[in-house]
Amino acid sequence: MDPSLSQSAIDQLVRAPEHQIRAILLALCDDGDVSRLALKHFAAVRSFDDEATGRKRKAVGDLFVCVQCDSPFSEEDNADGACQYHSGSLALDFETDVWADADEAHGDLDTPENREDFLEGFVWICCEKDANGLGCTKGKHAAHSGRFKKALGDPDPVKNDAANFEEEDDDGDEGEDEDEDEE
Repeated sequence: MDPSLSQSAIDQLVRAPEHQIRAILLALCDDGDVSRLALKHFAAVRSFDDEATGRKRKAVGDLFVCVQCDSPFSEEDNADGACQYHSGSLALDFETDVWADADEAHGDLDTPENREDFLEGFVWICCEKDANGLGCTKGKHAAHSGRFKKALGDPDPVKNDAANFEEEDDDGDEGEDEDEDEE
């Protein structure tokens, strides 16, 4: 989530009437990248709903899309280890044949288009595994909305995401140690 957006603004969007949300979605889908991402999330959520219906289980609560693995989840099914993701970012892998013919005339190779079209030419920096491999870190899913605290399986926060989630002590004070006052 963009740090410049307040949580109350996001909550207002989530609670907006369906016809307003549809209008916003249609407007956002004018951008090809946003449209592709929306369709990807739609397919994943639809698949999740189909699986839930096929298992004849109780009704699923709110659905969320995980900020770590992009998978849909419900709070009821968010157990430890449910999310498998990479805590690092992608980097070009020049050891593959994908970039054998690439030279400076091709310009920057690390582009969103190349990441989509030539995923096999990238590697995760957190574990040095192929970009299309399963995540190297397990934990709980984390919701886009920020309504749930970030629950990472690894102590290293996901880049660009950790600033949006702060952990609080049981007494509600952020990061304060009780022993400091006793000196």
